[in-house]
Amino acid sequence: MKAYKLLFVMMAIVFWSCESQLEGETDDDSIIGKWKLETIFFPFTGKTYDYSKYNIVYEFQSNNILKISGAPDQDSLYNGRGNGEISYSIDINDENIECLLLGGHPVTAFGISNKTLVLSYAPLDGPIETLTKIK
Repeated sequence: MKAYKLLFVMMAIVFWSCESQLEGETDDDSIIGKWKLETIFFPFTGKTYDYSKYNIVYEFQSNNILKISGAPDQDSLYNGRGNGEISYSIDINDENIECLLLGGHPVTAFGISNKTLVLSYAPLDGPIETLTKIK
């Protein structure tokens, strides 16, 4: 039952696609900062993997570099992004919607709420990462 609730929440985020630009963005709403990877959910299999025991940190820097650190080994993450750096950008489309690009590739959906960042990589069945802002 818990997996279905999580799937429903994640699907709602996916259907929103990208997050609307809001005026008066606070530091808690900004992607800039350090985020700890908590879970990765795979809708296709219904499995959630808990990464909270590791100290895997995504640091979105103001110079458009994402630093990933703390991964157990270089190829340990499902998507091949182990420790290291990757470029990122946030573009605003014609409908004034923010879209996140990692290494030039679009993230299907992303959202920030209450110091929680959700990244979804493919419509419906792609992995969904949940991160908590730590700094």
